[in-house]
Amino acid sequence: MYTEFIHEYLLMGHMKQVPEECSEKPVYYMPHHAVLRPDSTTTKLRVVFDASCRTSTGLSLNDALMVGPVVQDPLLAMLVRFRLHRIAAVADVAKMYRMVLTQPGDHPLHKIVWRDSKEEPIKIFELTTVTYGTASAPYLATRCLKKLGEDCATTHPVASDVILHDFYVDDMLSGADNIKEAKLLVKQVEEVTNSAGFILRKWNSNSPELLRSIPKKMRDDRSVLDLQSSSTTVKTLGLQWNVTADEFQFSFPQWKSDAASITKRSIHSDAACFLTLWD
Repeated sequence: MYTEFIHEYLLMGHMKQVPEECSEKPVYYMPHHAVLRPDSTTTKLRVVFDASCRTSTGLSLNDALMVGPVVQDPLLAMLVRFRLHRIAAVADVAKMYRMVLTQPGDHPLHKIVWRDSKEEPIKIFELTTVTYGTASAPYLATRCLKKLGEDCATTHPVASDVILHDFYVDDMLSGADNIKEAKLLVKQVEEVTNSAGFILRKWNSNSPELLRSIPKKMRDDRSVLDLQSSSTTVKTLGLQWNVTADEFQFSFPQWKSDAASITKRSIHSDAACFLTLWD
């Protein structure tokens, strides 16, 4: 799965092989590792690039990057507004960070090494898109999405409002008051996001009629959805939306029956996941 992920990265043009003797300065090599998510409906394995790894200078790439401001609406306000609509609709952007190209001059700062097997020589690659694991990634991706919403205000006013106010990182939480408006929302948002390579997938809704208007391969047929951000800085773990009952729910940690394994530290850690949401 790890090898398939790397090959996809190369095939989609999200990285390129470079000669070993390439001597641009400065350069930075990112370690990377795999994270398995068995419960994911799409990507079971995600590769995380460690841009916080310090070099011989004592600094990492993330030490030299600006994080950037938050450009999207607060999560709590979005969740409350989301359920003011009679017809709710959710979706997320496929590979959102990787849909945003970086400047060629920055590519030497996004080097990785890879080989498919230990019998092969090590190859050097440069990542060419916004990289998950870099400090500026959330800002760069969300700012591009916001710019897209601003640019379509005249031609696609419904989509513009949704993109500017109903996205949290790559997750869309929106809706409409009737089925006609909901179908228009889906049509306009898809037209705009598709034009920039931000493909919306995992559509779900409390309206079966709206779902039927969306291609089956783009739907998420689960009845309970996790509403958790993919951002590395905000924890919203535990909040779920029951599509059938149209209710918000929390998933609580399953502590072991052995009392000795439960500590003050573990309780505070689990509690913080919920408290952060309402902060």
